[in-house]
Amino acid sequence: MVQTQQSENVTISAVLGNLGGQYQLVDNLLGSNRFNSGLFVDINGDGWVDFLGNGSDGDLKVFLNENGVISDTNRASTYGVEQGDLALSYTAGITFDAFDYNGDRSLDLYLSSNTGFLEIKKNFTEVAENTFLAVNVLGVNGVEDSRQSVVELYDAATGLLVRVGTETQVFGKFSTEVSDHLVRFYGLDPAKTYDVVVKYLGGEGNGVTVVTGKTGLGTSKIAGAFTEIVDTTLTAVTPGGKDVLHVSPENVTTATTGGTYTGSQYADWFVGDKGDDVFTPNGARIGEVGDTINVSNGGSDTVIFQQLANLNTGATILGADLTAAVGAGNQGDVVDISGLLTSIGFLGTRDAAGIAAVVQVVADGTGVKIRVNKPSVGFQDLVTIQGATGVDLSAKTLSQLVSSGHLKLGGLAIHGVATIATTEGALRGAALSPFDEVTLASEGAVYAKGFTGGYLLATFDKTYGDDVWSVAGTGISISSDGRSVSLNGAVVATVDSTSNGVGTALKLAFDFSGTSLSVAAQAEAVQTLAQGITYSNAGSTPTDYVRAMSIEVSDGASTSKNAGLLTVTPVANAETIGGVSYVTGTSAAETLAGTALSICKMWWRICKIRR
Repeated sequence: MVQTQQSENVTISAVLGNLGGQYQLVDNLLGSNRFNSGLFVDINGDGWVDFLGNGSDGDLKVFLNENGVISDTNRASTYGVEQGDLALSYTAGITFDAFDYNGDRSLDLYLSSNTGFLEIKKNFTEVAENTFLAVNVLGVNGVEDSRQSVVELYDAATGLLVRVGTETQVFGKFSTEVSDHLVRFYGLDPAKTYDVVVKYLGGEGNGVTVVTGKTGLGTSKIAGAFTEIVDTTLTAVTPGGKDVLHVSPENVTTATTGGTYTGSQYADWFVGDKGDDVFTPNGARIGEVGDTINVSNGGSDTVIFQQLANLNTGATILGADLTAAVGAGNQGDVVDISGLLTSIGFLGTRDAAGIAAVVQVVADGTGVKIRVNKPSVGFQDLVTIQGATGVDLSAKTLSQLVSSGHLKLGGLAIHGVATIATTEGALRGAALSPFDEVTLASEGAVYAKGFTGGYLLATFDKTYGDDVWSVAGTGISISSDGRSVSLNGAVVATVDSTSNGVGTALKLAFDFSGTSLSVAAQAEAVQTLAQGITYSNAGSTPTDYVRAMSIEVSDGASTSKNAGLLTVTPVANAETIGGVSYVTGTSAAETLAGTALSICKMWWRICKIRR
């Protein structure tokens, strides 16, 4: 699309491109209409991109695309209201966007202005679930990717390119973009399957990265360097049974990076790689298709359910391992319902017996189904879990899943990190206990699992060579080689070989397997170690007057972090150099490395006056 600026308004023109890079102007696209801003989006869900424009006459106009021809007709009634009397003046600074606020797949209208006007107009277009497909284009590890992307759909049977899409774009003098980063396709044939191709523009070396379901598909017209990643899960995708595909630039069958993925308000389709992935599906509207999470590629994956909307539509987990150990380096998968238990108002003990009144685990064919008692509604299907091909999970019980750690009932929370202020003189030669008042708590009355496989990490936002972290206190001892940490005579942790606290952060890896401590007792031990963390400075003076310090605790599945500030105040001293009195932060023997000259220069004018 091409826009031409004329005075305060925009005349819209269009050019059509072919695969050979040739373009042809479309005459009289919208007649003599001029616009302050506009948006190209499929408003009526028929698969043809329409135009929504803020006209120079103050009216918001909708121009529907009818089989490739955008008609010069005001069709504002698409939103169930007549917009002609709505003052969308140029001077009011109207901004608008199309987004789906109620989760029915049709795009609603958001309007605002710099005069305080705000309104949402509902789109009454009905979009059938099996005619719609969206692609959420992500970067590695599930993070949002800043590169522009193009998504193509090919007919899986014929190989023909049938759709091309990008994120919703708004242009014009007064415009905004609150896109949810979904590339949407409407009007698909529910009887067909589609091969999906995602092109990341401006990748490594300013080339193109192509994620495709089939080798060579979508790459033939690329001039210049490109990187091809084949992900077979993007082959023969049906629009039925799913709304949103989450795609990253990796082959999920071989990549081991893992990632963190958050769902939409639609039926999400997640596929994890061989690493440890974390998925947070958000459910969908009542009566819709549920979320699907495929964890069959391996890794110790976690699926988090944390809100009541998860009980609107039952999710499905495919290829889960509910037998192997969980945590980094293992293959066991975790279903985390700690947040959901909080959402339904559960206040009881978080163990298998305590939640039995609100959580059920029942056989479902060769899999298991977890059901949760939704307030004022009753038991609803939360998720159906299927194992790998040929693996029968139907005998699993609530008690077994909780005790093995595959069903997580509560998270961690660490509190009480204080802000500490001291002087460089007081810190020199002495150790601080910055976390001696911290407390460790579970999200509920009982910890869901033990701490073997977890860790404790103490660090600064900036670390220097003279920093020394250690752990000490009643009952705490460290082996002569500095590697093993014991509490009351039992080895419970190992000092990390890299983050050993000397000029680095301090990391303790927990291992309670050699003890008989209960889960609750392990938590008490972890809290004791956290409170016993000390900090000292091996130099003549501490470096940096203000730094953020933090402590992080993990049980191998969940992590909690808390932070505070350490402020070190320099001790002022007077020196006479060449008959001139100078005031410095320290004396000559105690000057902070690299700061003596700058301090003297900074104080020179004041010192001369005092002389």
